[in-house]
Amino acid sequence: DYPKRVIEYLIENEIANGKNVIADIEVKNENLVKFILKNNSGKFYKVDSNSTVVSMIEESYGNHDNLVCINGSYEKTLIPKHEIDIIIMDENFHSVNFNRARREFLRILKDNGYVILILNEIKKDTGFGKEYDELLCTYSESYRKSLISIEDEEKNIEDFFFPMDI
Repeated sequence: DYPKRVIEYLIENEIANGKNVIADIEVKNENLVKFILKNNSGKFYKVDSNSTVVSMIEESYGNHDNLVCINGSYEKTLIPKHEIDIIIMDENFHSVNFNRARREFLRILKDNGYVILILNEIKKDTGFGKEYDELLCTYSESYRKSLISIEDEEKNIEDFFFPMDI
């Protein structure tokens, strides 16, 4: 269960303290929402460009006073300036306008804030992984469009996380 492992990593490395202001930006895993709301008393922003996802999270978890749901995006979160201790994002990273998203993240992050990128990897050399990848390649146009080489992915990550002129 990766939400638990992410939070455990943050706690073990003294990044998270249970009172952080956290932004989940476009992460498509409801377990992460549940886990953060259960284990973190600080304000929690759930930002998603899909209004249906935002409505579902509001409906399911709206009883949490620290939850703020926003219909926004990587590039325009609508979160106040210097509000966030930790930003969490996932494999939708490849669809981001890196320059605009980086500017937005720098705007909303507190000094010494963190950005956590969660990447899921399908092991395509195993029976299930290979068959699953072939199925997605055959029937999912968006999956085919999202495929990039490891070198390109590493370059995207480097371009996003390392200094650049803003």
